[in-house]
Amino acid sequence: MKKYYSIILICLTLIVFTNCVNKKSAKKYYIISQHYCYGDTFNFSRDSIPPPPPPPGKEWYTNLIFLFDSTDRVYLYQTINKENFDSARKYNSNIELTKYPNYIGLQPYHLISFTNENFINFIKNNNDILELDTAEYSHNRLIYIASNKDTIKNKAYYELLDLIKPKSYLRKHRNIVCFMIRKTTEEENKVIYYKRKNILYNPEEIKWSANFINGNCRPFTKEYDSIEKRMFYIIKAFKTLDKDCTYLPRIL
Repeated sequence: MKKYYSIILICLTLIVFTNCVNKKSAKKYYIISQHYCYGDTFNFSRDSIPPPPPPPGKEWYTNLIFLFDSTDRVYLYQTINKENFDSARKYNSNIELTKYPNYIGLQPYHLISFTNENFINFIKNNNDILELDTAEYSHNRLIYIASNKDTIKNKAYYELLDLIKPKSYLRKHRNIVCFMIRKTTEEENKVIYYKRKNILYNPEEIKWSANFINGNCRPFTKEYDSIEKRMFYIIKAFKTLDKDCTYLPRIL
C-alpha cells in the first residue's frame, strides 16, 4: 500500500513541477489593447527617454508599415506624404488625423507578402533600402507595426524587434528605430482579405464605415472629398520598395 502512495505522490509532484516549468517558460505576447496609446506604444527601448507624440500627419502612417496577419504572414507597404498646403491655406483649415485614419488608396499590389519564416531574411537582405539594422546606420527611423489580432503571436514580429533593437556595443553612433504599434485599419483589413483570397478588389464597391478622418465620413463621397481638400497632409499608398519613398523623419 505504501508503495502505491509513493507512486501517486511522485506523479503529483511531477505534475506540479511540470506546470510550474510551463508557466515560467510561457511566452509573453504583446497585447495591443493593454498598450494602445500613442505615447505608450512609441518605443525607444530606452526607458530614460520620455515617449513623444507622433509627428504631425503621422498619427496612423509613416512611410513604412508592417502588417502582421494572424500567425503565418507578414505584409510590407509604403506610403507617400502628399502635402496639400496651398489648398489647405485656401480653406484656412488643418484637419488633425488623430482618432481616425484617412483613406490612403491601398491596393493588394502595394503589399509585399511574406511567410513568417522568410520575412526577417528579406529585411536583412534589403537593408540598403529599408535601413532597419541598427548596427549599420547612424540615423533614427520611425516605422509603424500593425496587427489584425489584439495579441501578436507571429514570431516574425519578435524577430523584427530583435533586429531594430539598439546595439549596446555601438557607443558612438547608436541608431534608434522608433516604432508605433496599432491594430490594422479597416482599409488594411479589406486589402489583406482580397489579397489572400486572390480576388478582384474594387474599393468603390465596398460598403465602408464612417470611421475615416473625423469619424463621420465615408470614402468616395462628396463629403469626404471636401474634407480631404482642407487637409495639410494627405497620406497615400505608394509602390513598395521605391528607394525614393523610404525617407523616414529623424526623431531626435
